[in-house]
Amino acid sequence: MDLRPSRGLLEAARNGELPPICRKHNRHGVPTFMLFLQAIIVTVLSTLFLFTPSINNAYFLILIITAQLYLITYTLMFSAAIRLRYTQPDTPRTYKVPGGKFGMWFWAGIGIFACLLSFFVGFFPPEQLPMSRPIFYVLFLVVGIVLACLMPSIILLFQKEKWKHPLAHEKNKDL
Repeated sequence: MDLRPSRGLLEAARNGELPPICRKHNRHGVPTFMLFLQAIIVTVLSTLFLFTPSINNAYFLILIITAQLYLITYTLMFSAAIRLRYTQPDTPRTYKVPGGKFGMWFWAGIGIFACLLSFFVGFFPPEQLPMSRPIFYVLFLVVGIVLACLMPSIILLFQKEKWKHPLAHEKNKDL
């Protein structure tokens, strides 16, 4: 079993970015709460198999929503590369896009365009998969993308100062 995503979230919790309950782990360092949370999410996503006409449709829906989220991430990375060229032009980098600012705009612009085009095309179900209700396909994608994108903001909205300094608060609790 690959624990890297769970361990990454455990580190985020240790740094105070997630609630203290997310820091729970067993004596072997396995992030137990994160694994339970992942199991719940996978179980909820698995119910999708009950509402689609075939396993292929359900698998494709989960695959396309993952791809859509990656496309959003890449669009943000290309945009960040352009912004960093302006806000931190003198920072030493291991690789610099040739062509100066024009080169950065050109190559990152192509990347942004390709991501946006792919994102748009992803909202059209392929003809090979029989979708009895294409509106379900689009609504599932929209709701899934919105929820996935809002989740970090929701966590930050409810974030408490004591999450950031867990050891200080645990020491004060003992006094």
